[in-house]
Amino acid sequence: MPLKNPPTSRQWELLSILKESTSGVTIKALVERLNVGERTIRRDLKMLSEQNFPIQEMTEAHGRKLWFIKEAPSVPATFNFDEAAALYLGHRFLSPLINSFLWDSAKSGLQKIRGQLGTECVRLLDQLLDVFHESTTGWSDYSQQSDIIKTLISACEDKKETIIRYRSYTATEEQDYTIHPYGLVVQGGTFYIIGFHCNHGEIRVWKLNRIVSAKCLSTKFKKPKDFNADNYRRKGFGVFVFSDDPVQKIRIKVDGQMARYVQEHHWHETQQFEPRPDGSVIVQFEVVPDNELINWILKLRHDAEVLEPEALRQEIKTEIAKMSQRYGVNRKGQQK
Repeated sequence: MPLKNPPTSRQWELLSILKESTSGVTIKALVERLNVGERTIRRDLKMLSEQNFPIQEMTEAHGRKLWFIKEAPSVPATFNFDEAAALYLGHRFLSPLINSFLWDSAKSGLQKIRGQLGTECVRLLDQLLDVFHESTTGWSDYSQQSDIIKTLISACEDKKETIIRYRSYTATEEQDYTIHPYGLVVQGGTFYIIGFHCNHGEIRVWKLNRIVSAKCLSTKFKKPKDFNADNYRRKGFGVFVFSDDPVQKIRIKVDGQMARYVQEHHWHETQQFEPRPDGSVIVQFEVVPDNELINWILKLRHDAEVLEPEALRQEIKTEIAKMSQRYGVNRKGQQK
């Protein structure tokens, strides 16, 4: 039976601290470790106890109170080779979060799994891992943003207003924004935070590695009941939705080698393919035309042609003209 109020990431960390301590932890120590107020710690302890986590309080002779977890001995979970291999491979895909608390937890769990396997199984597991390789091209590095990630996750869970210092790709200086963070979105190995932009009064998406700092405020916000991150993102071609313009039907003819390429991948929930007798394919999306869609079309080079809408076709023509000018190509395609 699921818990009525599942623990937040901060509360899971609190449980981890209590479990690691053999002699108990004081409220003061928990406040310092978790960087929250005493009232928050006491409220977390009360909630976790009510959820039947084995948290106990002990008073020493001189009156100091300690908190700890008292668990009955349990049989450790065992993993077969296939399960261990799958979990290990999953751990490797957390590489962008290296040095964060999520990475440390995954690494600790992996060591326990390996400890349960025999020497021969570990050797086979290492051989299997040599077969799988992942590309980190385009991935973002979050090794210096562990505290920011923790702050944003807590802000999402506790529904607290947050001030982020952000440097957008068009700005020359960092700026402070007050936001209502709704959740994290992952795309292509890159993390984004989606939420309400208080300064502009609209939903926005911020790239995590452009956030220089994040600080939770005491002010709480109410997340709209009808807001769904997946539904919101579905309006755009990528993770960003730059405007509230209506969704349009996009039709692109793709031929040559790229015709097969586009049909091999999932690009958007609304994608439709219409194969043509000549080997080309008509690709259709229902999205708000944005920069990410334009970048995707240009990636297909001369094998792609926008059929509709006309406004998007004109944007592509304008971009191609600017590229030709940069490379010194005249209208006849000749080098200047």
